[in-house]
Amino acid sequence: QVLWHKYHDGKPLTHTMQDIALKFDPIYEILFDERVDIIVTTPYGIPFPDEKPEEIPQDEWEYFQQIYTSDLEIKKRIEKHNPIILIGGALENCIANASVYFHNNYKINDQELFYVPELCVSFDKNLLAKIKPQLDARNIKPIEYEKAMELLK
Repeated sequence: QVLWHKYHDGKPLTHTMQDIALKFDPIYEILFDERVDIIVTTPYGIPFPDEKPEEIPQDEWEYFQQIYTSDLEIKKRIEKHNPIILIGGALENCIANASVYFHNNYKINDQELFYVPELCVSFDKNLLAKIKPQLDARNIKPIEYEKAMELLK
């Protein structure tokens, strides 16, 4: 199972422009493979809650439900797959947060978690250096692009 951890700021035009830009770069062809499952979490890599918080108006809640993937939905999508490979997002933020969240909340027995550094971005090398040992401690490992492509075959 390959999960594209997709960023969405809640603005439809930004989301559309990002998809168009990615389609023109051959390294990102993996993202548009029919076997890649897309999840969209909150901007910090944590899934959208299953229950509506009281402070969010109903119309906003319904709008966000159309954009973001809920906690229960993500669990259903990944529980039977091994390994799980996360791609896309800021490595030291979204991908790190999502992979640690997956490890702590969804991981079943010997299920492996990977991320593809070539398909992530990094904005803060110092933060990444602090986060990397936390990923290593949970056995959340980097995998090379070519090896990830082999797993899709």
